[in-house]
Amino acid sequence: MNTPPHRPTWPRVSPCLHCGVPVLRDNDGTPIHASLSYVCRDRWGQITSTTATPAGVPTGPRHG
Repeated sequence: MNTPPHRPTWPRVSPCLHCGVPVLRDNDGTPIHASLSYVCRDRWGQITSTTATPAGVPTGPRHG
Protein backbone atom coordinates (compact mmCIF):
# COMPACT_ATOMS: atom_id res chain seq x y z
CA MET A 1 0.00 0.00 0.00
CA ASN A 2 1.35 3.42 -0.92
CA THR A 3 1.33 5.93 1.89
CA PRO A 4 1.75 9.66 1.29
CA PRO A 5 4.95 11.28 2.55
CA HIS A 6 4.79 12.57 6.11
CA ARG A 7 4.01 16.27 6.30
CA PRO A 8 4.02 18.44 9.40
CA THR A 9 0.60 18.90 10.94
CA TRP A 10 0.53 22.66 11.47
CA PRO A 11 -2.72 24.49 11.03
CA ARG A 12 -3.70 24.73 7.38
CA VAL A 13 -3.97 28.52 7.62
CA SER A 14 -2.27 30.69 10.21
CA PRO A 15 -1.21 34.35 10.41
CA CYS A 16 2.21 35.35 9.14
CA LEU A 17 4.75 35.83 11.92
CA HIS A 18 5.98 39.08 10.29
CA CYS A 19 2.96 40.81 8.73
CA GLY A 20 -0.16 39.02 10.02
CA VAL A 21 -1.53 38.12 6.56
CA PRO A 22 -2.96 34.57 6.42
CA VAL A 23 -0.37 32.00 5.31
CA LEU A 24 -0.98 28.59 3.74
CA ARG A 25 1.22 26.21 1.75
CA ASP A 26 1.67 25.98 -2.01
CA ASN A 27 1.75 22.71 -3.95
CA ASP A 28 5.40 22.18 -2.98
CA GLY A 29 4.76 22.78 0.73
CA THR A 30 6.37 26.22 0.76
CA PRO A 31 4.60 28.86 2.88
CA ILE A 32 2.79 31.49 0.80
CA HIS A 33 0.48 34.35 1.76
CA ALA A 34 -3.21 34.07 0.91
CA SER A 35 -2.58 36.99 -1.45
CA LEU A 36 -0.33 34.56 -3.43
CA SER A 37 2.83 36.48 -2.51
CA TYR A 38 5.85 34.78 -0.98
CA VAL A 39 7.29 38.04 0.38
CA CYS A 40 5.70 40.13 3.10
CA ARG A 41 4.42 43.62 2.44
CA ASP A 42 4.14 46.55 4.79
CA ARG A 43 0.89 48.42 5.39
CA TRP A 44 1.52 50.61 2.32
CA GLY A 45 2.02 47.59 0.04
CA GLN A 46 5.80 47.88 -0.23
CA ILE A 47 7.85 44.66 -0.29
CA THR A 48 9.75 43.93 2.92
CA SER A 49 12.82 41.78 3.53
CA THR A 50 10.82 38.91 5.09
CA THR A 51 8.93 36.00 3.56
CA ALA A 52 5.76 34.16 4.55
CA THR A 53 6.34 32.40 7.88
CA PRO A 54 3.39 30.79 9.65
CA ALA A 55 3.15 31.89 13.28
CA GLY A 56 3.51 29.07 15.76
CA VAL A 57 5.66 26.84 13.56
CA PRO A 58 8.05 24.87 15.78
CA THR A 59 11.66 25.90 15.19
CA GLY A 60 13.51 23.31 17.27
CA PRO A 61 13.41 19.55 17.68
CA ARG A 62 10.25 18.03 19.08
CA HIS A 63 10.36 16.67 22.59
CA GLY A 64 7.70 14.54 24.04
